[in-house]
Amino acid sequence: YGLNEKVGNVSYYNMDNSFNKPYSEKTASLIDDEIKNLIDQQYQRAVKLLAENKDKLELLANKLLEKEVIFKEDLELVFGKRPFDEAVVVEEKKVETIAAEVVEETIETEVKTDETIVTDTDNSEE
Repeated sequence: YGLNEKVGNVSYYNMDNSFNKPYSEKTASLIDDEIKNLIDQQYQRAVKLLAENKDKLELLANKLLEKEVIFKEDLELVFGKRPFDEAVVVEEKKVETIAAEVVEETIETEVKTDETIVTDTDNSEE
């Protein structure tokens, strides 16, 4: 899906796996241009981030030369904790809580259904 203002929210997937494109050469050119723009923008963003964090990258490079293998804790010492980690943990706990509630409700419903069936079966035999 393009999910792009110029390309649009359209899938250009070729379902028959042939070499034929399910779109025109003009659309192919537009797709190529937009992909190039996205890659160029993200490349510039990466260069900017690296330049802004050059001192931290040098620390990290030295740590790699020293240890050869680094772990999350090493990265946190150099860069600090990721600002969104706590939000992710909170969101995961919410999802786990909701999932547990759904499972509990499902089990309760199944138990009630089983009891009803047993009760109905007992009544039908009498």
